[in-house]
Amino acid sequence: ADVVTYDIAEMTIPLKTGEDGKAHYALTSVTLSMNSKDEDYETYSDLTGRESLIKGEISDVISQYTMEQAKDNSHLIEEQILERIQKLFDSKFIYDVTMIPLYQ
Repeated sequence: ADVVTYDIAEMTIPLKTGEDGKAHYALTSVTLSMNSKDEDYETYSDLTGRESLIKGEISDVISQYTMEQAKDNSHLIEEQILERIQKLFDSKFIYDVTMIPLYQ
């Protein structure tokens, strides 16, 4: 009951070149789970004005991986995105990141 989600629409992110030498991309959408009872929720809950900053963090993390690495480490990528977003806001009101990726 204390969970509020914020969806970030599909993003196309270039991935690091892998062993095949070809360009690959991640097409992903991300859902952020927020705790509405957190003391920072009221301050930051309207994420629309900060979405570009959040997308930048998501892109920075995902683009560090090759397609193979990204497929094998989706949970780790979600954790890294969460850490970066929590650092961005200096808060843990966002407590979970769910990523739905498609790699090309």
